[in-house]
Amino acid sequence: LFRSIKNRIIYKGNNLDASRVLAGFSASAIAPCISVFNPLLAKYIIKKYLDKYDTIFDPCSGYSGRLLGAASLGKKYIGQDINNKTVLESNKLIDEMKLTDCKISCKNSLETSAKYDCLFPCSPYGDEEKWNQDIDILSCDEWIDVCLKNYSCNRYVFVVNKTDNYKEYIKEEIISKSHFGETKEYIIVIDN
Repeated sequence: LFRSIKNRIIYKGNNLDASRVLAGFSASAIAPCISVFNPLLAKYIIKKYLDKYDTIFDPCSGYSGRLLGAASLGKKYIGQDINNKTVLESNKLIDEMKLTDCKISCKNSLETSAKYDCLFPCSPYGDEEKWNQDIDILSCDEWIDVCLKNYSCNRYVFVVNKTDNYKEYIKEEIISKSHFGETKEYIIVIDN
C-alpha cells in the first residue's frame, strides 16, 4: 500500500484520492491489471473496416472484447489464444451467451498458420502487458510480421500502440483517456 501511495504522489502530486491509489496498484506492478479490448471499439472497427466479411479471425483473442464486438454485429468469430485460462473463460462466456457462431481454441499464434477472409487481433504490446505465463515478447511490428507470414487473408486490421514499419497503413488514430492519462493507438489496415 505504501509503495502504491508513494507511486501516486510521485506521478500525480498532491491531487491524490482513493481511485488514484488503486490505479497505483497496477502502475507499480503490485497488482497489475489485464488489458481488455473495449467491445464497443471492436464493434466500431469491425463495422468500419471489416463489414463485408462474415467471419472474423483473431489469433490473439485475449479477454473476449473483439469476440463481443463481432457477435454484436452478427459475425462469426474464430479466435485463438496461447493462455488456456483465458480460452476457458472465453468459451464459458460463449456458452452462457449462446454465441453459436463463435469459437476459441488454445493455440500459439507463432506456431500456427491458416487462411481466412480477414484477421483482427490486438497482439500483446511487448512487455507492457502482464500475463500469468511466459510468452514471447514481440513488438507490434514483429506481431504484424508474424500475422502476415502465418495467416493468408484478404484484409488485416491491427490495433497497435506503436509502429515504425507500417506507418503508411495507418488509417486512424484512437485516443483513449483513463486514470493513467491519455494513450494513442493506431488502426492499421493492410489489404492482400
